[in-house]
Amino acid sequence: MGLQYDIGWVGAGSASRHVVTAPSLHIRRVSNPDAFVKLGILLMIAGYRKTEQVHVAGQFSARVNIGRLGRFMSYVINHPIAPRHFNIQITQESATPVGPAAVVPRSTPLVLCYSGGVDSTAGLLYALEHGMNVLPMWIDFGQRNRDAEAKRVARIPAKLGVKLHTIRIELGSYVRRGWKDWDFIVPGRNFLFVAVAQSMLDPRARCGRVYVCANRDERQKNKNKDKSAYFMETASDFFSAGANRRISVETPFARYSKSEIVSYWKRVWQPTYGISPLETTTCYYADGCGVCTACFYRAIFLSAGGYDKDPKFDFTPLVKRTRFFKEEFFPKLVTGELPPHKQLDYLLAVENHLSHVPAEVREYYARLSPGMKRRVRVRRVKINEARII
Repeated sequence: MGLQYDIGWVGAGSASRHVVTAPSLHIRRVSNPDAFVKLGILLMIAGYRKTEQVHVAGQFSARVNIGRLGRFMSYVINHPIAPRHFNIQITQESATPVGPAAVVPRSTPLVLCYSGGVDSTAGLLYALEHGMNVLPMWIDFGQRNRDAEAKRVARIPAKLGVKLHTIRIELGSYVRRGWKDWDFIVPGRNFLFVAVAQSMLDPRARCGRVYVCANRDERQKNKNKDKSAYFMETASDFFSAGANRRISVETPFARYSKSEIVSYWKRVWQPTYGISPLETTTCYYADGCGVCTACFYRAIFLSAGGYDKDPKFDFTPLVKRTRFFKEEFFPKLVTGELPPHKQLDYLLAVENHLSHVPAEVREYYARLSPGMKRRVRVRRVKINEARII
């Protein structure tokens, strides 16, 4: 049964105002949401509708600075691929939800934002390894790769004997209409995830944690807007102010590259838990298209971490002459624009597929100096000995 309450609206003026209610989104398995959850929903809709005005049908704590929150939402949504520059303006009102509320488990101190991908599954294995009481939470919001994610989030936690909490917020119509403007980026996706996750934490505990499993290479402020260290620290501050207790949005992998995580997974987690990273999904569009940037990076880091060709691909993405390969990957590899360890990880993946990569890549690798090849060998050893603590 759907919940009956207003979420709010986006757009300036009554003529352009787009009202959002819970029944229109077919929301399932979320209790009467707080103002942050409503804001997360509205921010995604505002991104797809390309509007800056966001009105929340609810009220934030007086400890929350609304002006600063608007600036933070602008930071989150202003991805380099965004169709316009956003200056998010937030207004609010007092509103009392009515109607039945779904029951949400609230006995956990840690909620994991889960998608069935490499990073979030690694986060789940990390939590289990360290004996944490963790609740993986997946949001079915109508994403393009929904079916692929749904299969993984149902299968992997079940194999591990872990209960998954699935929430449904039907935003698929917005995703489909806005896909050409945003391509594979879902505006404000991780803010929606952490907003819902923090609302599920045990209110009786003095503190709570939310995992967004970003790796070391995703922590820069101006690169991955909703995985950066700034995003996590600022979201933590707002949620803590709203709840009047410490809520921390964090990642267990801030010091590790994805190749190091994958290598540790192969050596430790896979023998212990019987889960391989090859069982996860990463593709932006479906389940292993092999041509999107997510599939390309997946192939690189799985290879550098010690895995052979991903069975999802009918070819190795490193071989395919995609637009991304020709215009981004290879030029950055040649010009040295990548962080040193990332360049070495790429070269490791190339080395592992040397007989199959395009001729210009083989020629580039052949011209590497003895010093660079020595650095590649040292990097291989470091990855193979990486410990995730």
